[in-house]
Amino acid sequence: MPTGIELFATTDELISEHDVRVLASHLAECIGHDRLCIWREKGKHGIVLQHKSEYHLLPDNLPKTESILEVDLSTPYYGPGYQRGYWPEIAATIEFLRHRLPTAKIWYGEDCSSDVHEMTPETTNELWHFWALNGGRRYYEQNPAGLEQPVCDFCPGMKMHVDQLDRIAFCPGCGKEVKL
Repeated sequence: MPTGIELFATTDELISEHDVRVLASHLAECIGHDRLCIWREKGKHGIVLQHKSEYHLLPDNLPKTESILEVDLSTPYYGPGYQRGYWPEIAATIEFLRHRLPTAKIWYGEDCSSDVHEMTPETTNELWHFWALNGGRRYYEQNPAGLEQPVCDFCPGMKMHVDQLDRIAFCPGCGKEVKL
C-alpha cells in the first residue's frame, strides 16, 4: 500500500461544518471528485473538520488551532525519497486552500510520520523544483528484481518503467507498453 498524504489547513477562525462541505464540493469540482476520498455513508466529503476531542490523534507538530481541516486526497504522498504521488494535483490542492482560506496555514507530510511541514510559498516552490527535475522517475526506476529495463524506441533516451508484478515495462513519455 502506498504512503498516504497528511494535508491540513489550520486557522484561528471558527469554520462551520457547512462551510467545510461547501469548500470540499468546490475542491471536488476543481480537481475531480474521484481525486478525493469521499465516503458518503460516513458523511466525509474529501475535507473534514477535525473535532477537538480528536486533536490528540493529529501529527505532533500540527498547531492545535480553532479549526483544523484535513484534506483526504486519493493520490499517494510525493516528496524527495518517495516520488510516487502526483505532485501537480497535491500542489493545486495546496494553492486552492491557500486562496480559499487566506488566513490559514497549510501543512503537508507523509501518513507514516508524526510530523508535517508548513507549506509556505517557498517550500511549495522547492517541491515544484524537485518535481520538475525528477518527476516520479527515481521511484519508478527502482528495479529490485533486476528485470530488463528497456529504452523506449519513440522517446529519446527514456527508460521504461518496470511493473514487476505484471512483468511489463511502460514508457512514461508516450505510454507504450512491452511484455518482459
